[in-house]
Amino acid sequence: INDSLKTLGSKNLVELYESVGEGSVSTKNVFENLHPNLAKSNKLIKKNSSKNSDLNKSFFTIDRFDEGMAFHIGKCCYPLPGDEIMGIITTGKGITIHTKNCNSLSKFTELPELWVKVNWLRDNKRKFAGRLKVIILNEPLSLSALCTVIGQQNGNITNIQLYERNINFFTFLIDIEVNDIEHIHSIMAILGSNNYIENVERINL
Repeated sequence: INDSLKTLGSKNLVELYESVGEGSVSTKNVFENLHPNLAKSNKLIKKNSSKNSDLNKSFFTIDRFDEGMAFHIGKCCYPLPGDEIMGIITTGKGITIHTKNCNSLSKFTELPELWVKVNWLRDNKRKFAGRLKVIILNEPLSLSALCTVIGQQNGNITNIQLYERNINFFTFLIDIEVNDIEHIHSIMAILGSNNYIENVERINL
């Protein structure tokens, strides 16, 4: 890191952070000097994903040099439009989008150069997958009631997994394509009022 500091014209990390704050050193230069292999990997990703760059731009606004890189939605927190989000530059992937309260972000606390400011674009027409943990009664028609409610509210189930079971209840993890955070909250509210459903919560680690 000392060689990188010298290259960037700073004596220590404090001076480097001040230079970044003043704008005299770009986050791109910091990233490329501290993580040359990762930078090289993501340049290849950016080149190879040029066909998808317009698609990416239609979903997010991103900070400075990272524009045009490939995006991936974090499978730990399943962010939806309306969530506060943050991007992390990831080896071999480009930028992974997380909710700001995702526990996975704690792994990058000491690596601020990998963090990228990302925001949802307004009027986004694409559906994104949110994940719910739903506990239903172990009774006939319970699963049917669950799926019916989601369908009636224009949610699309893309994956369903039996997570836990006992004599009284079944617990499912369900991936649902929705418009945004308000859409999934509406579905959750209606599910929660159904007599067959004991509990519903969003998985957002």
